[in-house]
Amino acid sequence: MAKEQKQEQNLPPVPEGPEVAGPPKSYRLYIALGFVSLILFQMIVLGVLLSVLARQAPPEPGLAIGPDLDGPTVGVPPVVRPTERMVEVPIGTRNSFNVRNVRDDGNEVFSLLIHVQVRQRDFRNFERRLGESENAVIDRVTAILSASTTDERREAGHTAIKARVSREINDVLGTAWVQQVFFSEITHEVN
Repeated sequence: MAKEQKQEQNLPPVPEGPEVAGPPKSYRLYIALGFVSLILFQMIVLGVLLSVLARQAPPEPGLAIGPDLDGPTVGVPPVVRPTERMVEVPIGTRNSFNVRNVRDDGNEVFSLLIHVQVRQRDFRNFERRLGESENAVIDRVTAILSASTTDERREAGHTAIKARVSREINDVLGTAWVQQVFFSEITHEVN
Protein backbone atom coordinates (compact mmCIF):
# COMPACT_ATOMS: atom_id res chain seq x y z
CA MET A 1 0.00 0.00 0.00
CA ALA A 2 2.80 2.38 0.67
CA LYS A 3 4.05 1.61 -2.78
CA GLU A 4 0.69 2.55 -4.30
CA GLN A 5 0.62 5.84 -2.39
CA LYS A 6 4.16 6.61 -3.54
CA GLN A 7 3.21 6.04 -7.20
CA GLU A 8 0.16 8.30 -6.85
CA GLN A 9 2.34 11.05 -5.43
CA ASN A 10 4.67 10.93 -8.48
CA LEU A 11 1.79 11.41 -10.91
CA PRO A 12 1.00 14.96 -12.05
CA PRO A 13 -2.10 16.43 -10.54
CA VAL A 14 -5.28 15.91 -12.57
CA PRO A 15 -6.95 19.25 -13.31
CA GLU A 16 -10.45 19.63 -12.13
CA GLY A 17 -13.04 21.24 -14.37
CA PRO A 18 -13.39 21.60 -18.15
CA GLU A 19 -9.94 22.23 -19.59
CA VAL A 20 -8.97 21.68 -23.20
CA ALA A 21 -6.26 19.20 -23.91
CA GLY A 22 -3.38 20.61 -25.99
CA PRO A 23 -0.36 22.80 -25.64
CA PRO A 24 -0.16 25.26 -22.79
CA LYS A 25 -1.63 28.73 -23.27
CA SER A 26 1.80 30.32 -23.79
CA TYR A 27 2.47 28.05 -26.79
CA ARG A 28 -0.90 28.94 -28.31
CA LEU A 29 0.06 32.60 -28.08
CA TYR A 30 3.39 31.94 -29.84
CA ILE A 31 1.62 30.02 -32.62
CA ALA A 32 -0.88 32.86 -33.15
CA LEU A 33 1.91 35.45 -33.23
CA GLY A 34 3.78 33.28 -35.73
CA PHE A 35 0.79 33.18 -38.09
CA VAL A 36 0.25 36.93 -37.81
CA SER A 37 3.93 37.66 -38.53
CA LEU A 38 3.87 35.25 -41.51
CA ILE A 39 0.85 37.02 -42.97
CA LEU A 40 2.44 40.47 -42.47
CA PHE A 41 5.66 39.29 -44.09
CA GLN A 42 3.74 37.97 -47.13
CA MET A 43 1.87 41.27 -47.45
CA ILE A 44 5.12 43.25 -47.38
CA VAL A 45 6.74 40.98 -50.01
CA LEU A 46 3.65 41.23 -52.21
CA GLY A 47 3.64 45.04 -51.92
CA VAL A 48 7.31 45.25 -52.92
CA LEU A 49 6.78 42.93 -55.89
CA LEU A 50 3.78 44.89 -57.11
CA SER A 51 5.64 48.21 -56.91
CA VAL A 52 8.59 46.76 -58.85
CA LEU A 53 6.30 45.32 -61.51
CA ALA A 54 4.39 48.61 -61.79
CA ARG A 55 7.63 50.47 -62.53
CA GLN A 56 8.62 47.96 -65.23
CA ALA A 57 5.19 47.76 -66.87
CA PRO A 58 4.97 49.25 -70.36
CA PRO A 59 3.06 52.51 -70.63
CA GLU A 60 -0.63 52.47 -71.32
CA PRO A 61 -1.34 52.54 -75.05
CA GLY A 62 -2.54 55.89 -76.25
CA LEU A 63 -1.32 59.11 -77.65
CA ALA A 64 0.69 61.74 -75.84
CA ILE A 65 -1.27 64.93 -75.44
CA GLY A 66 0.24 68.19 -74.30
CA PRO A 67 -0.23 71.92 -74.48
CA ASP A 68 0.57 73.80 -77.64
CA LEU A 69 0.05 77.20 -79.11
CA ASP A 70 -2.71 75.96 -81.38
CA GLY A 71 -4.23 73.11 -79.34
CA PRO A 72 -3.34 69.64 -78.11
CA THR A 73 -0.36 67.74 -79.44
CA VAL A 74 -0.55 64.16 -80.53
CA GLY A 75 2.55 62.07 -80.91
CA VAL A 76 3.67 58.52 -80.39
CA PRO A 77 2.64 56.49 -77.36
CA PRO A 78 4.28 58.12 -74.35
CA VAL A 79 7.31 56.34 -72.96
CA VAL A 80 8.67 59.28 -71.05
CA ARG A 81 9.18 58.96 -67.34
CA PRO A 82 8.05 62.04 -65.40
CA THR A 83 11.62 62.80 -64.32
CA GLU A 84 13.11 62.69 -67.81
CA ARG A 85 14.11 66.03 -69.27
CA MET A 86 12.90 66.89 -72.75
CA VAL A 87 14.53 69.01 -75.45
CA GLU A 88 12.64 70.86 -78.16
CA VAL A 89 14.26 70.72 -81.60
CA PRO A 90 13.16 72.74 -84.65
CA ILE A 91 12.75 70.86 -87.91
CA GLY A 92 13.66 72.87 -90.99
CA THR A 93 12.90 76.59 -91.24
CA ARG A 94 9.79 78.68 -91.83
CA ASN A 95 10.26 78.33 -95.58
CA SER A 96 10.61 74.54 -95.34
CA PHE A 97 6.91 73.84 -94.85
CA ASN A 98 4.83 75.86 -97.29
CA VAL A 99 1.92 74.18 -99.03
CA ARG A 100 0.19 75.93 -101.89
CA ASN A 101 -2.87 74.36 -103.48
CA VAL A 102 -4.72 75.79 -106.42
CA ARG A 103 -8.42 75.12 -105.96
CA ASP A 104 -11.50 75.88 -107.99
CA ASP A 105 -12.55 78.61 -105.59
CA GLY A 106 -9.07 80.10 -105.06
CA ASN A 107 -5.60 79.45 -103.76
CA GLU A 108 -4.86 77.86 -100.40
CA VAL A 109 -1.65 78.63 -98.52
CA PHE A 110 -0.63 76.63 -95.44
CA SER A 111 2.71 77.29 -93.77
CA LEU A 112 4.11 76.64 -90.32
CA LEU A 113 7.14 75.93 -88.16
CA ILE A 114 7.60 72.45 -86.74
CA HIS A 115 9.32 71.58 -83.47
CA VAL A 116 9.66 68.11 -82.01
CA GLN A 117 10.32 67.04 -78.46
CA VAL A 118 12.95 64.37 -77.72
CA ARG A 119 14.43 63.06 -74.49
CA GLN A 120 17.56 64.90 -73.41
CA ARG A 121 19.49 61.61 -73.32
CA ASP A 122 18.57 61.02 -77.02
CA PHE A 123 19.21 64.59 -78.15
CA ARG A 124 22.78 64.16 -79.48
CA ASN A 125 21.91 61.02 -81.46
CA PHE A 126 18.71 62.62 -82.76
CA GLU A 127 20.55 65.77 -83.83
CA ARG A 128 23.22 63.73 -85.63
CA ARG A 129 20.69 61.48 -87.39
CA LEU A 130 18.49 64.47 -88.29
CA GLY A 131 21.51 66.25 -89.80
CA GLU A 132 22.14 63.22 -92.02
CA SER A 133 18.48 62.89 -93.08
CA GLU A 134 17.00 66.38 -92.79
CA ASN A 135 16.18 66.72 -96.50
CA ALA A 136 14.32 63.38 -96.46
CA VAL A 137 12.44 64.45 -93.31
CA ILE A 138 11.45 67.79 -94.86
CA ASP A 139 10.32 66.09 -98.08
CA ARG A 140 8.20 63.51 -96.24
CA VAL A 141 6.64 66.07 -93.89
CA THR A 142 5.86 68.37 -96.82
CA ALA A 143 4.21 65.42 -98.58
CA ILE A 144 2.08 64.81 -95.47
CA LEU A 145 1.07 68.47 -95.33
CA SER A 146 0.23 68.48 -99.05
CA ALA A 147 -1.84 65.30 -98.73
CA SER A 148 -3.76 66.59 -95.72
CA THR A 149 -7.29 67.80 -96.27
CA THR A 150 -8.46 71.37 -95.87
CA ASP A 151 -10.49 70.28 -92.84
CA GLU A 152 -7.37 68.83 -91.21
CA ARG A 153 -5.51 72.07 -91.84
CA ARG A 154 -8.38 74.08 -90.34
CA GLU A 155 -8.64 71.84 -87.26
CA ALA A 156 -7.69 73.70 -84.10
CA GLY A 157 -5.09 71.22 -82.82
CA HIS A 158 -4.04 69.66 -86.12
CA THR A 159 -3.96 66.34 -84.23
CA ALA A 160 -4.23 64.07 -87.27
CA ILE A 161 -1.41 65.87 -89.09
CA LYS A 162 0.82 65.87 -85.99
CA ALA A 163 0.35 62.13 -85.48
CA ARG A 164 1.38 61.42 -89.09
CA VAL A 165 4.35 63.82 -88.87
CA SER A 166 5.58 62.15 -85.69
CA ARG A 167 5.33 58.65 -87.18
CA GLU A 168 6.99 59.76 -90.41
CA ILE A 169 9.97 61.46 -88.73
CA ASN A 170 10.53 58.42 -86.51
CA ASP A 171 10.25 56.19 -89.59
CA VAL A 172 12.81 58.23 -91.57
CA LEU A 173 15.24 58.29 -88.63
CA GLY A 174 14.65 54.63 -87.84
CA THR A 175 13.95 55.22 -84.13
CA ALA A 176 11.17 56.34 -81.82
CA TRP A 177 12.98 59.43 -80.55
CA VAL A 178 10.23 61.95 -81.38
CA GLN A 179 7.88 62.11 -78.41
CA GLN A 180 5.68 65.05 -79.42
CA VAL A 181 5.23 67.42 -82.33
CA PHE A 182 4.47 71.13 -81.97
CA PHE A 183 3.33 73.56 -84.68
CA SER A 184 3.84 77.30 -84.38
CA GLU A 185 3.52 80.37 -86.59
CA ILE A 186 0.70 78.72 -88.53
CA THR A 187 -0.66 80.52 -91.54
CA HIS A 188 -3.73 79.16 -93.31
CA GLU A 189 -5.26 81.35 -95.98
CA VAL A 190 -7.75 80.63 -98.68
CA ASN A 191 -7.94 83.33 -101.36
